[in-house]
Amino acid sequence: MANSNNKKKSSAQRAKDAAKNRVRKDTKKASRTFLRQSAPFILFVVSCLLLVFFIAHIVIVASGDLSGAGDYPFTGFLGYGISYLFFGLFGHMAIVVPVAVAMISLFWKKLKDSDKAVTKTLLTMFSILSICAFISVIAYNEDYTFNFGALMESGHSLEGNCLLGGLLGGVLFWLAKW
Repeated sequence: MANSNNKKKSSAQRAKDAAKNRVRKDTKKASRTFLRQSAPFILFVVSCLLLVFFIAHIVIVASGDLSGAGDYPFTGFLGYGISYLFFGLFGHMAIVVPVAVAMISLFWKKLKDSDKAVTKTLLTMFSILSICAFISVIAYNEDYTFNFGALMESGHSLEGNCLLGGLLGGVLFWLAKW
């Protein structure tokens, strides 16, 4: 009889454990589903925020005052840092990055189901870098050759060069002279 109660307890315990496992699996599945459904909206909001930061940066650069984060009343220190990083890396092409992210978020479902999503993303990145290099070759200056700080400052102040384009363009310019 005692042996029969142990079997009943173990089968009842197994049923409880199975129910707990189902709840865990359902919770994980629901969180993954939520992430898949909300990711395009989050990307779109982030791209709009980046666009606001970048437009504020362009307005500040156009006014001619680049003295620091205190001069960014609308975006503050965060906007200053993000725009400094992106404009330093990509120069004029930094404004294309949030547009590309917004396009990815708008066509999320179509790209998610497509096998070409990775290829399209890589080609977009390659195009942005190629245009950065082209702009840097046109605005080439010997003082900026492989000088990381000068290239970042040039990109930040929208003088034509940027870090990624300046490095790639510098190599191309050096190969053309060779």
